[in-house]
Amino acid sequence: MKQKLIFIISIVFLLICLFLFTGIIGKPVFVYLPLAEDKIVLLSSVDKIHVDSSKESIKSARTILKYNEDIKSVNVSSDYMDNIHFIPQENNIKEFVVDGRIKNWEALKYCENLEKLLLLNSNFTDFSLLESMHKVKIICIESSEEIKYSDFKCFECLEELTINAPNVDIKNISNASTTEYVWIENANKIINYENI
Repeated sequence: MKQKLIFIISIVFLLICLFLFTGIIGKPVFVYLPLAEDKIVLLSSVDKIHVDSSKESIKSARTILKYNEDIKSVNVSSDYMDNIHFIPQENNIKEFVVDGRIKNWEALKYCENLEKLLLLNSNFTDFSLLESMHKVKIICIESSEEIKYSDFKCFECLEELTINAPNVDIKNISNASTTEYVWIENANKIINYENI
């Protein structure tokens, strides 16, 4: 009898722990933040996250973004990361900052509610990945690579655009009718500037 009671209590304790700390049994209550000062926090209290290239950090970001729809800011810092696939297809991220190089930028197309995008010290090359960002107001891209530009008409709310890249094609940028400020920095070559 005593062994059964201990067994039942152990099972209940295990289920409570699984519920509180993992997504195995519903939405977790607490999450582990490897880069934060307080390592274990209430999931509902998290509104921004910082991610680095460690597996632990990426796993934590994936869990937080999956279960907390109130995340407004994601900051990624990495010398080099394979991808940013921890971003779920459905999200409410308003600010996305990347400081570093990413091999695969495809998940940016899921950031439809984004208002501010900063890609610093990056290797970003393809503006077509940003075409779903109809609400974006600020785009700042520092890239060591040549960027492929798309039609900027999709950026209906764009107010500020900063591009720091080797070659800049002004032709499509001039289609961004709501843009008030355009900064072109450190460009070796600016083409189609007569379209301004």
